[in-house]
Amino acid sequence: MSRTGGIKGSRYYGRYVLIGETPFEEPDLRRWGDWFERATRDGSRQIGNDKVGEATISTVFLGIDHNYYSDGLPVLFETMIFGGDLDNHTERWRSYREALRGHEMIVHAMRTGLPMPDFGP
Repeated sequence: MSRTGGIKGSRYYGRYVLIGETPFEEPDLRRWGDWFERATRDGSRQIGNDKVGEATISTVFLGIDHNYYSDGLPVLFETMIFGGDLDNHTERWRSYREALRGHEMIVHAMRTGLPMPDFGP
């Protein structure tokens, strides 16, 4: 396993497993699938899950690189809001710590009525 991104210029978007807070590339589809199923079942893909009013804010490890432009680090984490005024609002992250911090900032903004943070493109 390596920490490198997917193969540049190809249609392969790297598959990753999460060990602690560190993602590692897993090119073997069967091993990745086994890990993904187990991690989904035991909740270890979940970084954050909070309810604010009618909304649920969920941050997860995706397991597949969502950096479709093959530049920079892989995009492996996602925060989504389900329900409420911001239903389907989505942010994506490159690291565990970035995802956790982004999740906390979104939850804080929603709980306090502050504007949603601008995380950029």
